[in-house]
Amino acid sequence: NKSEQFSLRWNNFHTNLTSGFHALLQGEDLVDVTLAAGGQFVQAHKIVLSVCSPYFKDLFKVNPCKHPIVILKDVGHKELVAILDFMYQGEVNVRQEDLATFLKTAEMLQIKGLTGDDDSAATNTPSSVPNKSERTPLSRQPVPVTSVLEPLVVQSEETPIRPYKRMRTEVPAPPPPSLPPSKPPSSSHSVPSPCTVNEDTSGIDFVEIAKPKEEPVEYESDIEEQLVKVAVSHTKKLRKLAKSP
Repeated sequence: NKSEQFSLRWNNFHTNLTSGFHALLQGEDLVDVTLAAGGQFVQAHKIVLSVCSPYFKDLFKVNPCKHPIVILKDVGHKELVAILDFMYQGEVNVRQEDLATFLKTAEMLQIKGLTGDDDSAATNTPSSVPNKSERTPLSRQPVPVTSVLEPLVVQSEETPIRPYKRMRTEVPAPPPPSLPPSKPPSSSHSVPSPCTVNEDTSGIDFVEIAKPKEEPVEYESDIEEQLVKVAVSHTKKLRKLAKSP
């Protein structure tokens, strides 16, 4: 009969699907969302989180990023890993002392199978969105961040430090090197003082030459020394003229 149909069934479908998703989670393959909790990061799949939690489903619909980073406030890393194992495998082992914190976190994230709203959620249509009263308060909502493919670049606006400039201290210039004292002239080469010449109608009577106190003289240059020699020579000539009749 042409209308006859055959039913093909995969007996291990659910087991294979569950183990396949969990293998992708463990190997971090094809992940498209990063969850941050307790200072650590865990990568997962948006489709699995959306199926297991209406909270994540609404979050991903409002923020259609390619790979968002969801920061979960007041959620520990240990509780987050346990909740992910429950969503991917349908079961998880939790210690008794951690059970209260685990259930509180699961209720806050609206994880199906761990909250009391499973029956009401099953009756809703797939396109329905929970009322505002059923949503988690804003203080506990995760904050979506930009795509992880765009790294955050922090630029320092600190004013560059100017190089240290040493103050210039005024140091007096060193005195010029002193010339070695020249040999003091002899008594005959002493510097003459201004002389007085008395002229009369009969000619030159006399020339008075006062000898000053002889002191060693330091000459600053050779020119001054030559001038002194010229003056001494001129004085000798005047003496000769005075002695001649």
